[in-house]
Amino acid sequence: NRDFAVHYIRTHMPQLKVTNPESTYLAWIDCSEAGIEGNPKEYFQKFGVALGDGRNFGSHTANYVRMTMACPRELLEQGLNAMRLALEPLS
Repeated sequence: NRDFAVHYIRTHMPQLKVTNPESTYLAWIDCSEAGIEGNPKEYFQKFGVALGDGRNFGSHTANYVRMTMACPRELLEQGLNAMRLALEPLS
């Protein structure tokens, strides 16, 4: 799931920045170049995607969301597709 999610984000949502996490099931996603006004977690939530709020970890991660990849692949793919569709109006 990690490799799938990182590849999907880099391929289909280049305005988001994600590193390839090691030894974890959480992806930190930098949304600062996506054109989202306000809180990225709340923005994606409007499109049915539940992500962790980067602001919980300090002001330096205010434009980040955390995505749990420890789920069935189908659910992960649904969430990533919803994120991609959510970003389309911002392009």
